[in-house]
Amino acid sequence: MPSYQIKSKLSRAVRVTTIKKRGGSGSSGMSNAASAPLVVGKVVKQADIIKDRVHSHALLETATRGLGNEALELLNELHGEALPQQAHDNTADPAPMDMGEDSGWVDNEQGSFAHTLRDVLASQWGKRWYEDSCTWHQRIERIQANWSPQMDDLVMAFLRWQDPDPESPTTNSPSPRDNLYDFEIDVIDLDTLGRTALIRRDDDSKSVIGALVLNGYLATFPVSPSLAISFKTLELFRRLRLRKPSFSTEAFARVVCDYYALPYRCTYRTALGETFDIYLSIHHALDRKVDAALG
Repeated sequence: MPSYQIKSKLSRAVRVTTIKKRGGSGSSGMSNAASAPLVVGKVVKQADIIKDRVHSHALLETATRGLGNEALELLNELHGEALPQQAHDNTADPAPMDMGEDSGWVDNEQGSFAHTLRDVLASQWGKRWYEDSCTWHQRIERIQANWSPQMDDLVMAFLRWQDPDPESPTTNSPSPRDNLYDFEIDVIDLDTLGRTALIRRDDDSKSVIGALVLNGYLATFPVSPSLAISFKTLELFRRLRLRKPSFSTEAFARVVCDYYALPYRCTYRTALGETFDIYLSIHHALDRKVDAALG
């Protein structure tokens, strides 16, 4: 625990003034006097200040005990001052166990904590933070407005994916084809746990979004997407919500992160939630088409 010394030139006492609100009630003549604030003065000695400072430092050291240097650096940005570094006592640590060739396990809790703090620092407590005043209803309207021009094409491509044409070049056929328009994209697929997928695109394909749908994926953004989620993953989430409506998007996003061995981040929940809303819109559009056909 650090020690503090009192310099002779500093004042050994500080006067603290506290303003308190009076209580009680009285007559009209005494109401103004009774409601006036009460000013209380107290002299705090230098020894009491040092004692409180040492106590606060001990509480902070106890709260941050066990954190690594990376987490402490991130907490320094939130706290505004340097936190005490952890002292590593080599004599107290047990000898490492020899796990052989399979000793490549890494504890990911520190990385998860660091990623969460980075999200907080980058979003809310950064030096510059754009406060989005849009409501959830307005965000949904904007998402629907961005996707609505392509909704009819998405519905038709989704039907083609469910009932593929054997002669279509996008199906798995051994015949050679021109792969000039094929591309790779990062994906989330709980069926295969693949991180990337090769999207086979025809030369007459209207858009990248349509090509993704024909290959069984839905993009997270309608323009120049960098991530796509498989329909099987979205359908699994839809079935879970049908049987358990309280099953949240965050819970499912954490399950996906567990399968992919990734630390959970808020951006995964946002991407999954917005893509799932578009997937539900496709189902609603299909229901309307079926109702119109049946009369």
